[in-house]
Amino acid sequence: MTSTDPDPHPASSSVPHMAPPRTTHESFWIKELPFTLVLVLTIAGVAYTSFSKKPIVGYWEILAPIIALVCVAAGWEEAGDKSGRLRLIVTQALHWFAFPGSDEFDAAQ
Repeated sequence: MTSTDPDPHPASSSVPHMAPPRTTHESFWIKELPFTLVLVLTIAGVAYTSFSKKPIVGYWEILAPIIALVCVAAGWEEAGDKSGRLRLIVTQALHWFAFPGSDEFDAAQ
């Protein structure tokens, strides 16, 4: 190998290799994917209940915590520090547990 030949194994630079940034359009759809899935699952549940004329309580009991997790995940970065994230989790838990509690209260009366 002569001094003019390029080095087949270049020295590693101090800058780590990074993936190219995603386009705005692509990152928007990836960011909105969980919400789209929740919407599709909700519409599917309503459609099934409308056509079958039978309630699917188990479906909604599973879907509600999934939606709650999507809500927490969506607000996680914006919550900032540990106290903000704890407040986010507590408010979402109170919100989502209020619905099953109100159902049981109505049934007891």
